[in-house]
Amino acid sequence: MGLILGAGGVTGLAYHAAALDVIDRELGWDPRTADVVVGTSAGSVVAALLRRGIPASDLAAIAVGDEPVSSPAAVSRALHDRQEFPPVRLRTLVGWPRLPSRALVEAWLRRPWRVDPVTAIASVIPDGTLDLVEHTSALDELLGSRWPDDDLWVCTVRQSDLRRVVMGRDISAPLAPAVAASCAIPGYFRPVQIGQESYVDGGVRSPTNADAVRRADLDLAIIVSPMSGRDLGAFGTGNLVRRHARGKLDGERRRLEAAGIPSVVIEPGPAVIDALGSDFMSDVRAVDIVQAAAADTAEQLRVPVVRTLVAGLVDTTRRESRAPGRKRRARRTGRRLRRRPTA
Repeated sequence: MGLILGAGGVTGLAYHAAALDVIDRELGWDPRTADVVVGTSAGSVVAALLRRGIPASDLAAIAVGDEPVSSPAAVSRALHDRQEFPPVRLRTLVGWPRLPSRALVEAWLRRPWRVDPVTAIASVIPDGTLDLVEHTSALDELLGSRWPDDDLWVCTVRQSDLRRVVMGRDISAPLAPAVAASCAIPGYFRPVQIGQESYVDGGVRSPTNADAVRRADLDLAIIVSPMSGRDLGAFGTGNLVRRHARGKLDGERRRLEAAGIPSVVIEPGPAVIDALGSDFMSDVRAVDIVQAAAADTAEQLRVPVVRTLVAGLVDTTRRESRAPGRKRRARRTGRRLRRRPTA
């Protein structure tokens, strides 16, 4: 089973924590046991924490200010004491535009139908002023640099040509800088340099990047998507952003379906969207987000088609993980994930 965790800023962290905790409790499936975990931006932080062994219940507890039950004190301290970021405002992103790279312009001229408005804006928006690298010590304390043994794919975008690079699959990198790169929102944060290249937020390519697993041998992909939504209104900037995210996700699900991988999506409904608010870099509404997201996720998991898709796989995973001679948190079912170059 694959687990895809999408972008969403600081509010997305709270949403992921609540959704994953409910998935664990309602389905009896521990998200840490996924064959592959894919993270984009905020989702990359949560994905890395899962691969470090932090249970979803502890993520939810920390999100609302409670003490975790089974996580190290250092993890709880780092998550509780994380830096507060200023709100994202249009004036924050205003400045002298950058010129798109020659490689990017040539690619657009060859295939103009593939020009995406978000990537087009990202190609000219000036670099942000906030430097995530200055805070990598906190990420190092939280995540460390060593890559987990189990499959963790962190989605970033190479700034020079705006191509998706999946770290942990396409290239190797220390974990904390890779996660920082995946979170480097253009115009807000500075790009993160790894090796000879600079990288920005994987959400420039897609808020979910669910199709990153289309060549993996998976029976099901569970996608948690804080930036899309259900029952969206016709007007408002927020709804336009969520419609764009949903359009990206729908296309990725079609590619997964063509590859023989069914998918289940967990995304905010109207009550959760209200709780998330407009400032996705603020945690002041974390308790409201967790409460609303928990109830909303439970409702989505009770849909019969969702139950049908996940029930058999969860039972199989539980039997395999408890089989004699196997560890309780076994990740594999005898399959080797197939990988492909940068996409």
